[in-house]
Amino acid sequence: MCIASSQSWPRGLDSAQHLADSDAYRRDRRKDALLQENGYFVLRFLAEDVGTHLDDVLDAILRALACRQRNRS
Repeated sequence: MCIASSQSWPRGLDSAQHLADSDAYRRDRRKDALLQENGYFVLRFLAEDVGTHLDDVLDAILRALACRQRNRS
């Protein structure tokens, strides 16, 4: 699921059962590719992980943003 905010920053969360559906998985990969082709940076997390491992998710986001920032310099 991808939701665009007023700042044009797409974000969304997937459920575990979502990944079990091969059609949904393929749709998500196509959406990811389209977003990336248009300059968006895509990170995907399971909703369950956000609920139970929020610190790990936030750490992964910060690491990805830091790496992206370094690569732009």
